[in-house]
Amino acid sequence: MSDEPKKVIYIKHSKQGVGSIPIGTQGDVLLYVKHPVTTKLLVDFHSYGKAIIPLSSAKVVEEEDV
Repeated sequence: MSDEPKKVIYIKHSKQGVGSIPIGTQGDVLLYVKHPVTTKLLVDFHSYGKAIIPLSSAKVVEEEDV
């Protein structure tokens, strides 16, 4: 079984561009989509809203066993 992140910190902007989420913001993972090219996360950054980010742009704070 794999581990899916529960909480992450946004650590760098993706190649798609700079959004409204500041670096260092912590958020809750709502959806984890594993893909052979780029694994993506749908993250709720609370006061900044929700964003789809690549896993490479996030530092995992908590994981959940699945």
